[in-house]
Amino acid sequence: MPAQLVGMKARRKPRRQPRRQCFAYRRQPPPSKTPGANFWFLLLKLLMATSTDKQESHAQLDFPNPVTPPATTAPPPSPRIPTAKVLAAGIDTWSLCWYDRPPTSLSLSLRALATVPAGRAYLVPTRVADHRIGWFPDHGLIFAEGHPAGHDLCRPSDAVAASDRLIQAASNLGIQTLDSSTAIVRRLDVAVDVFIASPSIGLVFLERLGREAYGSGKVVTYRQHHCVQTVILKTNAGRSQARIYDKGAAHGTERPGQLLRLEAQWRFGNGSRPPLETLDAFTLRHRFNSRFTPVRASTTAFQLDGFSDLADRFRDAVSSGRLSPSRARSLAGYLLLMSAGTNQGASRTKCELARECRALGIAFPTLTSTATSHFDASSLLDECMSITTWS
Repeated sequence: MPAQLVGMKARRKPRRQPRRQCFAYRRQPPPSKTPGANFWFLLLKLLMATSTDKQESHAQLDFPNPVTPPATTAPPPSPRIPTAKVLAAGIDTWSLCWYDRPPTSLSLSLRALATVPAGRAYLVPTRVADHRIGWFPDHGLIFAEGHPAGHDLCRPSDAVAASDRLIQAASNLGIQTLDSSTAIVRRLDVAVDVFIASPSIGLVFLERLGREAYGSGKVVTYRQHHCVQTVILKTNAGRSQARIYDKGAAHGTERPGQLLRLEAQWRFGNGSRPPLETLDAFTLRHRFNSRFTPVRASTTAFQLDGFSDLADRFRDAVSSGRLSPSRARSLAGYLLLMSAGTNQGASRTKCELARECRALGIAFPTLTSTATSHFDASSLLDECMSITTWS
C-alpha cells in the first residue's frame, strides 16, 4: 500500500446517478380531443414550415390525431359572404327650436317649468317624448333636443309627424303655442344603419376606416377590448363632422362588429338654421353624401384571412426575422384564445400582443372562419348613399 494511504480509509467510489430523461424524450400527454386542438397543432407546425409549397407543407405535418387534408385537385373558390345590408336611413338626433320674441305666455310657462340650470339655459327636469326641453331666457329661444324615433331612425317622411307628437306631449305638460310650421333646426344627426352577418368583417371594416386619411381633417378612433368601436371624422379645429360606430356593441343588442351606424352631424348657428319642413329625403341624402363622399373615395374591397392564411403570415414573419418562433407562438395562441373568449391575464400584456398583431396586418383579435373571405366595402357605401335607401 502506498505510504500516503497508510492510516487512511479507502474511499468508495460514489455511486453513479442514473441520467434523468431529457424533456424532449418524455412521454407526451395524449392529444386533446376537442375540436380546436387540431387547429392549434396546425398553426404551430405551419409556423416552423420553410417550404413555400402549401401542399408539401401539409404532407409533412405529423401531429397527433392527424387530419386528412382535403383534396387539392380543384381548390374551391373563396367564399363571398352575403355580408351587409342596409337596415334603415333617417334622422337619429335633432334639436328643434322656436323663438318667443317678445316674451309671451310661453316664456312664462317655461320660467315655471324649467328649473334646472345648465350654463346659460334652464332645463325641464323630466324628459318629454324622449326629448329634453329647455330655454335661453336672454335670447327667448326654446329648444327640444332628442331622438324623434327612439333608438330607431326616423324616416324623412315621418319627421313632421314626430314633431307633432313632441308638441302634443309638451302641451300636456303645460308648454303651449308650439307649432311644427314655425320650428327650425339647430342640430341634426343623419344616419344609416348597416347589419353585417360576420362580426369579424365589421371589426376589420372599422379598423380600416380608422387608418385612412380623409382630406385635410383628422381621424380619431376609440377602442374597447382592443377593437375599434368608434371612428370620428373631425375638422382641423376639432369639430366632429361624421362618425362610424358599433351601435350593437354600444347598446348590447348585437355582437361587436355586427350592427354599425354611419352618422353625419351638423350644428347650425344663428341665421343658418333650416326650417323643419325642408328636411325631406332629397335634402337628407344630399347632406349625408357630402360628409361620406371622402370616405367612399378611399374605401375599397378587402380580404379577411382564414386560419391557414394567418399561419402563412406568421411563417413569413419568422422566416424574415421580424418575429422569433416563440413570439409567433405567443401571438398565435393569443388569437386563438381571444376567439374562444378566454381571459388572458393582464391588460398590459394583451395590449402589447394586440399591437404586434396590428403591426403584422392582423387588425382584429377574433377568428371565426377557417377560409378566406372577401368584403366589398365600396359597394356597401354606394348602397348607403343611393336614392333608394333614402326614398
